[in-house]
Amino acid sequence: HLDEAAGATTTAAEATAALPAILGADGPRRYLLLLGSPAEARDLGGHIGNWAELTAVDGKLDVVRVGEPYELFSPASALRPQLSGDLDLPSSLTEMDPTRFPQNWGASPDLATVARLASDLYPQTPGGAPIDGVMYADPTAFAALLELTGPVEADGQTLSADNAVQFLTKDQYQTSNGGDERSVTPLVRAALDRFTESPLPGPSRIASVFGPVVDAGHLQFVLNGSRGGDLLRRTKLDQPLIAPTGGDLVAVINRNANPSKIDSYLHRTIDYLIAWDPASGKTTSRVIVTMRNDAPASGVSTLVNGSAFVMAPATNRTELSILSPLVAVGAMLDGKQHPYGTRDDVHDLRRYSLVVDLPPGGERTVILDLEGEIDPGPTYHLAWYNQPLPNRDASRVVLDPVGATLPGGGDRGSVKVGSDRVEHLAIEVEVEK
Repeated sequence: HLDEAAGATTTAAEATAALPAILGADGPRRYLLLLGSPAEARDLGGHIGNWAELTAVDGKLDVVRVGEPYELFSPASALRPQLSGDLDLPSSLTEMDPTRFPQNWGASPDLATVARLASDLYPQTPGGAPIDGVMYADPTAFAALLELTGPVEADGQTLSADNAVQFLTKDQYQTSNGGDERSVTPLVRAALDRFTESPLPGPSRIASVFGPVVDAGHLQFVLNGSRGGDLLRRTKLDQPLIAPTGGDLVAVINRNANPSKIDSYLHRTIDYLIAWDPASGKTTSRVIVTMRNDAPASGVSTLVNGSAFVMAPATNRTELSILSPLVAVGAMLDGKQHPYGTRDDVHDLRRYSLVVDLPPGGERTVILDLEGEIDPGPTYHLAWYNQPLPNRDASRVVLDPVGATLPGGGDRGSVKVGSDRVEHLAIEVEVEK
């Protein structure tokens, strides 16, 4: 029983040590909440549809303001913020022009990287100020919030835990005026005000509601500085995109490239096939990503269709990227060799990308072949990143240990991957002596 309680006890001890400072016991704290809309996919989950500034003073949270991206700055702004010269950001993020388009601040799967960007730019915006941390939340997290606070109403629209995801990912874009994502701002304000001003249930209830949401990456939180970071990592609010020491990592990421709000209809199946020699560490692997677009061919709004390119209605143009520490040696699209882009990304990972058009009702398959070395030994360590999109992936890892077997017999091991944002797999093998 003591062993079973040890984890919870350690978490509680870290919480009692770290939470007072996080909630402003040592002085006011200011946090920026980025609200992602995964109907238009970005690396972190969704493009930033709204934002909110929160303060914590002596244990009390207050909502300072809530706004839309272009209230920070826009392409038409006379003065735009500038990135600090010493800011360490990957080109895959800066190429999305975040000083022009604040809705692209989520164009990295690593929230700590996004937080460095936001902490640099937000104080330069009208009314902005230095921040102590960044949170990311999407419609699934919003629905969990409403489960605790009850429904909210604004501008004739009522949102509850039951309808929030459907409305925020699909229905708001199908209104008679073609959809207007800014219309959710009063609802966001109402929900945050309710959350910060109402009595909340006990920790057990809050954990049961938000636990699965946090595990799947729909709610994330990082702090600037090290204090309190251990607590956030232990509770999975902060999960850096880092490969295990001597191990492997796979992240499959879609970015909407039209732009449009069509990614609520995107479904993915991901297989990762690995041939690994536990004696030498030599590794060859193959990532197979099958994408399906379930959007109807007609009857969708212009926001869902997109208008930046000349394509058939309801076509999903998406940039598919695969992050890995291994080296790509070839890619195929629907069985034919296909060119791909390569650039460095966070934490010494490489990003391999190609653009794919998915017609309505269509399905296409991308294959990327990789090779390199993973530490030899009896265990293959793999970090698997699940991008928090509207539809859960069907994912599988298959390990074929060259010259070895898996415990229990056989020479291949298949592991289904769940829905946690970052899953750490440790697959044991047996080597004959």
